Formats: sequence, structure tokens, C-alpha cells
Amino acid sequence: MVIRNNVFEFVRCEGKATLCCNTCNTMCVPITSINRVIRKEEDVVLYTDFWGHQTGTPSTRCEVIFGGMGQCTAVVEHGNCEIPVGGYACSLPKGKVKKDSRC
Repeated sequence: MVIRNNVFEFVRCEGKATLCCNTCNTMCVPITSINRVIRKEEDVVLYTDFWGHQTGTPSTRCEVIFGGMGQCTAVVEHGNCEIPVGGYACSLPKGKVKKDSRC
């Protein structure tokens, strides 16, 4: 996935919920679970505020934070981020996200 202007969207791809950069749909990452403890390094987990106030993930993760309206509010290169009320956080392995101005 490539970050461009910190804008992401969720789409359904081949029957799976997928996090995509909205400027390049070829750069998509399937979400492996929702509100679960990370079991494998390659897991991509979506956390809602139902999970709690923070993701509780290791510092080796990268997280994309979304506000209540679904807008991307932050991309951070560490885990255990705050989950906004009404929003969500997507935790990914650091290698899945690259900060880049091109798509």
C-alpha cells in the first residue's frame, strides 16, 4: 500500500474487506480480522472503538487512524494507538505501508 495525502478507503474485494489507498486501487491490503489480538506478524487487523481506547498492538506495527466520518486522520509508525470514539484504527506490519508522494 502506498500512502498519498493520507487518504484511504475500505472496499470489498473478492468478498473480503480491504483497506485501499483511494488513488490507486491496485495497492490494497486485505483485512485479516476485526477486534482481535494479533496472532501473526502479517495480520492486518481493524480495531473499532468497541475494542477499547487503544489498539494494544506492539510498537513494531504501523497504524492508520480513521475518524468517525471515515476520514484518515493519521498514519503512525508505531502500535498501540488511540482509537477515536466512533472511528477505527487499522494495524498493519510496517512493511505494508510506505510513505510516498506517488501512486
